[in-house]
Amino acid sequence: NEGAKDYFASSSVELNKADEQLSYAKVLMEEEDFDMSIPGILRGRVGSLKDKLSEYSNLVNKARSAAAILPQIVAFEGSKNYLIILNWKLR
Repeated sequence: NEGAKDYFASSSVELNKADEQLSYAKVLMEEEDFDMSIPGILRGRVGSLKDKLSEYSNLVNKARSAAAILPQIVAFEGSKNYLIILNWKLR
């Protein structure tokens, strides 16, 4: 149990760092001087990278949310009971 708690704690720290770094990269790439400093041949790839940074930032934020609530769901403190109801229709 302690190993899992440590894992969630360290993943939270790492995800926060990743979010900060992605946000910083996005800010740098949106500055006017940034586009002027890129050789023309690379501008298309940098534009693609800007889009990917937004996607990665969204993924990191979702992972941060999951890392925050998963310890409660898996009951590190005490126990939890869940009722799972499945309704399958076989044809």
